[in-house]
Amino acid sequence: MPITRREALQGLADQAGLAATTTVGEIAELRLALEPRLKLPKDLPDYRGVQLRNVRILPSALVTFLLTWLKSQQYCQGPPPDYAYLFCLAPDLNALYPGSFRPEFGPVYYRGRLDGSARLLVIGQDPSTDEQIANRSFVGSAGQRLQGLLRRLGLTRSYIIINTFHLGVHGTYSSNPKLKLANADPRVFTWRNQFINRLIQDNNIEAILTVGTPAREAIRQYWPQKTQFLNPSRIVDIRHPSAPGGPHSSWNTGLTRLGNLVNPDVDNIVDLSPYGNVWTNADSVDIPRRDLPFGTPPWHGTGAETKSQRNGAKSITWSAP
Repeated sequence: MPITRREALQGLADQAGLAATTTVGEIAELRLALEPRLKLPKDLPDYRGVQLRNVRILPSALVTFLLTWLKSQQYCQGPPPDYAYLFCLAPDLNALYPGSFRPEFGPVYYRGRLDGSARLLVIGQDPSTDEQIANRSFVGSAGQRLQGLLRRLGLTRSYIIINTFHLGVHGTYSSNPKLKLANADPRVFTWRNQFINRLIQDNNIEAILTVGTPAREAIRQYWPQKTQFLNPSRIVDIRHPSAPGGPHSSWNTGLTRLGNLVNPDVDNIVDLSPYGNVWTNADSVDIPRRDLPFGTPPWHGTGAETKSQRNGAKSITWSAP
C-alpha cells in the first residue's frame, strides 16, 4: 500500500524498518550506495544529523527524499544469494513421500528477516494457498492471527517465520501418517536443521516459537541443537491458530512467556493482556508489506481473511475484494 507523507511523518522509523536513531545522513549514504549518481537535495548537509524521530522539522524536499527511500524498502527484496542457494538444496518432499505433499505450486521457505536482525524464530507446519500465491509463510487468516501475536509482543519486523515442510501437505498431520514419517526422516530434517542452524548463527535469536504439533516435534525431537535453548527454556509451543475453537490456552501462556524473553521493536505497543474465548478481528493484524514481494496486491494478507482456496490439485481460486 502506498506510503503517504502523513504516515512518513508519524511513523517513519517503523515504516522503514530502521531505528528511530537513524539519521537523514545515514539514509543518504544507503541511497547513494544503491544509486551513486543520485542528485541529493541541496539542503541535505544542514540536516544530516537529524534523527528519524525528529523528521517533522525537515523541509518538503527532504521528506520527499525519505519517502522515495521508504518506497524502495516497502516490499521484501527476496532471499540473499546464500540463502537462495540453501533453498535450492532442499529435499524433494514429493519424491520422498509421493501423494503426501503438494508440489503443483512450488515451495515456500520463509517470511520476515534474513538480514541478521531477527530476534524471534517462528516455525509452523506447511504453506497453504495464500502462502503459495505470495511465496511467503503464514499470510492467510492463520498468519494474520500470528501477526497479531507478534504485534502484542511489540515485534513489527524482528522475526523470521519458516515451516516444518516447505511444500503444502495432503491431509493433516494427525490423519496422514506419512507426514509424521517425513518429519522424522533424516533426509528431511537434516536440511531443515541446516536452515535453522544458519538462522541461529546469523541472528540474535532470543526465543523459538513453534506453532502446531509438527513444528513442536521438529524442534524438540529432531533438532539436536535445541539444548542451547533449554537451560533456561526459550522454546515456546502454541497450538496452530487454524485449529478448531477459539484461542487455545497455550496462546496466553505463550504470550506471557515470550513477553519475558523477546525484546520488542516498539515498547509502547506491547500488550500482554490475555486472549478471550473466541477469535475476533482485533486479534488479527495485516501482513506488513515489507514481508511480501514487490507487486503483491495491497489487499492480500489483510482483513483477517484467507483470500484463496483450492479447486483441485492444479487450481487455486484467488479472489480480489
